[in-house]
Amino acid sequence: MSHFRINTIQPNKQPVADDYILTETVLGVGGRGKVLECHSRKTNQKFALKVLKKDEHAIQQLNLHWKACYHPNGNHIVHIQDVYEDIFAGERCLLVIMECMEGGPLLTRIQERTDFTEREAAEIIHGIVNVIGHLHSQGIAHRNLKPESLMFTDTTPAAVLKLGGFGFATEFAIGKPASPCYTPALQSWESPEMLRRAKYEKSCDLWSIGVIMYILLCGYPPFQGKAEAAISPWMKAMGHHSQYEFSDPEWSRVSSEAKHLIRHLLASVPGRTIQQAKGCPWVADCTNVPQTPLMTTQKLKKEENVSKEVEDEMTTALARMRVKDDPAPSIESIGQSNSALLKKRQRQLEIVSRKGEKPR
Repeated sequence: MSHFRINTIQPNKQPVADDYILTETVLGVGGRGKVLECHSRKTNQKFALKVLKKDEHAIQQLNLHWKACYHPNGNHIVHIQDVYEDIFAGERCLLVIMECMEGGPLLTRIQERTDFTEREAAEIIHGIVNVIGHLHSQGIAHRNLKPESLMFTDTTPAAVLKLGGFGFATEFAIGKPASPCYTPALQSWESPEMLRRAKYEKSCDLWSIGVIMYILLCGYPPFQGKAEAAISPWMKAMGHHSQYEFSDPEWSRVSSEAKHLIRHLLASVPGRTIQQAKGCPWVADCTNVPQTPLMTTQKLKKEENVSKEVEDEMTTALARMRVKDDPAPSIESIGQSNSALLKKRQRQLEIVSRKGEKPR
């Protein structure tokens, strides 16, 4: 059923339990709470239930998500089935019924595979670029684009990759920058413009695409942030100067076209557009990208807890999220960092350095 009007959400006021069987099964944990499994009483179809405390931010988030997924080009956005307004845990909340993405998040799916090619990476980036292009054409910046926001509909080879996680999405006039929103939880996925708390454009999503593309091609991120301090000094320095490496052996087999696109996406240059990325031959002609075997699955399997560690650190940072009017946060040195992900990477660099290898 649908209870929506154009551009605004009109929640169903009847109890959600009249239409859905609620369970205590946790499907995932987002920045604003748990996502639970539920089933339609009419069809027994499985859905995901997200509970949002009713406030202006939640209403804006849902309006933008709905606007994106109910558009004719919104097939790759996680679908909102229904919204209820009800008392939940003693508070007035919006209960959002969404399609259940049973295929899991992007990196988990790749981690489970035995092989992965550059063409497959290009096809995934092609899909991500298209869905972000759809958002930008509607005047929406996602601002939370990361691997955990990208999920597959099911576990079959024909599964569709869809975008969710609209908790930090914003809408603004075409051609004008969005207002800043300081979110330290997203350090590893944010553009340098956002890290400097400056005004930024929709091109900030391109930065996130670049980070995801880098991971798909080698199995580890170009930058690693820190949740305990508001901005990791390492992350801040790297982001500002766009410092990262295409180290062997992972990158020796990756095409120069892919590396060129990453440089474009991660560049600290305002004014970039999603159309420029869509026009890149590596994206536009993705089905003709070489089927070169990558080392991505091996690296992800070797560091199988990386995704969880990143998610844990981001969850911690979300709890300390600051708004744009808060005073500038204090910054710790790298040596004082308690980031498990950062320390693990430093240990790996020390080991390969002792062996006389080039760090990767």
